[in-house]
Amino acid sequence: MSDEPWWWLSFSSMEGFRGVSIVQAPSGMEALTAAHRLGCNPGGQAEIHPLPPDAEDLASCPVNRLITRDELKALGYVSTLEA
Repeated sequence: MSDEPWWWLSFSSMEGFRGVSIVQAPSGMEALTAAHRLGCNPGGQAEIHPLPPDAEDLASCPVNRLITRDELKALGYVSTLEA
């Protein structure tokens, strides 16, 4: 792993939530490009947020791929009230 920051990309469209990708890149815009290159950008609008450098170990997180709402719930990132 490089020292580049990790980014949380949340995708949505007129139809609603499309998924989340967690990717590593030097900037938010480059994270969006990386998600596209990795095949984990489903299109639509993207909200891009940097993950704090002291974020929990990402080894247990599904990175560099699209994460579904059900997976986010199972990982504890989304509560049933937010779903």
